[in-house]
Amino acid sequence: MTPPLSPNTSIEAHLFLVDDHEVMRHGLAMALQNYHAENPATTLRVNVVGTAQNGEEALKKIPTSAANVAFVDVMMPDMSGLTLIRRLREMGFPKERLRILVVTELTSPNIREMLASGANGYISKQEPAEIFAEALRAVLSDPLATWLQPEAARELVKLEYALKTYELTPAEIDVMQLLHLSNPEIAECLGVTVGTVRNHLANIYSKLSVNSRKDVVHFAKRLGLVSARY
Repeated sequence: MTPPLSPNTSIEAHLFLVDDHEVMRHGLAMALQNYHAENPATTLRVNVVGTAQNGEEALKKIPTSAANVAFVDVMMPDMSGLTLIRRLREMGFPKERLRILVVTELTSPNIREMLASGANGYISKQEPAEIFAEALRAVLSDPLATWLQPEAARELVKLEYALKTYELTPAEIDVMQLLHLSNPEIAECLGVTVGTVRNHLANIYSKLSVNSRKDVVHFAKRLGLVSARY
């Protein structure tokens, strides 16, 4: 196992960008280059070694690139970023060989699912270049490290607390976070039957000792699993 690098070690980021929007790919590459031009003392050097506009293109290009880290958009037309990450890991790209950070514009991403896919962490598209640079240095210093912004880390702690304390399953958490929708709409979002949604709700009521959707939403708000404006 490769040991973590010291803070003063020079790091080369050979970066591969996967996003279906050309503006995002170009803009992020330029932002990182400008950041390092404006901060010459930094020990991190970024070189964009390749780009792809979808998952299939990324699967073809990444194996022949010199990339040691990739930024992957979570939402793409041909396959999700999480599916791409799983396939890359299955193809023989462990975290020690290729660090992967999910880049998303979702305001409430499923962090647990992202990490389960094999991602090293995630970054919001709204963050400035310095946060992207910080994330690059973190995962390249330690390939087994998980990089999350403080708010995301807090949300993950709340989620894990709910899973352990109330013995809620990930599927039940997914249902809880969609209770502003009807059962058929929840079923469509999750790719399950309406009957499965009803079964999850019955289990949730039992585990939380509540009797209504309103009670479940109140619990989810209190624990921070959904927004207070939910």
